[in-house]
Amino acid sequence: MKPRRLFVFLALSSGGAFASDSHRDDVEEVIVTSKPPEHGLSVPMEYMQHTYSARGKGSCLYKHGRYEEALPYLLAAAKRGFKFAQARVGYIYERGIGGVDRDPYEAVGWYAVAADGRTHPSIRQYFDDVWKRIPEKHLPRFEAVAQEYRTRYGTKANRVICELDRAVGSHLPKLTCRFSDEALHHNYFDFIEFIRGEVFIPQWVPNSMEPVKSNMGSC
Repeated sequence: MKPRRLFVFLALSSGGAFASDSHRDDVEEVIVTSKPPEHGLSVPMEYMQHTYSARGKGSCLYKHGRYEEALPYLLAAAKRGFKFAQARVGYIYERGIGGVDRDPYEAVGWYAVAADGRTHPSIRQYFDDVWKRIPEKHLPRFEAVAQEYRTRYGTKANRVICELDRAVGSHLPKLTCRFSDEALHHNYFDFIEFIRGEVFIPQWVPNSMEPVKSNMGSC
């Protein structure tokens, strides 16, 4: 049986697998300690910095295959609207790696929000491929999960914008996501230098969700 088809069978036999993630919120707050913005207000500088740092560290750990260490950092960025982090969290839950059980509802939810709106073509292609394998009679339940994740963790809800362009000297698409409120801060240009020093755009393998093993140093 193919892995993706097996994933769907696991989904249908898991019963109430879409459990509360409150325990992961506790882990996340240890990583992003700054106060989240109130609804409709601009995102504070410290909150942005903590989120970008978590995204960079999570990406680095993931690319080294250190999934259990990467997951809390990736979750911190994923819950704030960053699409590569969302796709990677979905992959971790689909495969049941990094010390977590396979959870089809978590996986589909994260894939759905990662594939929504302006995103990398490989993310949307993978989500579409997974979605086609869900039997029609079970689609309403998965659709409800997908919509919840889009509403809670989408770019609009988190004041994030994503841009898709071409990497310099390459034909491959490059996705960049950032907070839309960066320019509101007085030390904006210093902040740009700060995020350029992070692992800002995680490497993604076109047409594949497999992690990239890099030769980078310690994270």
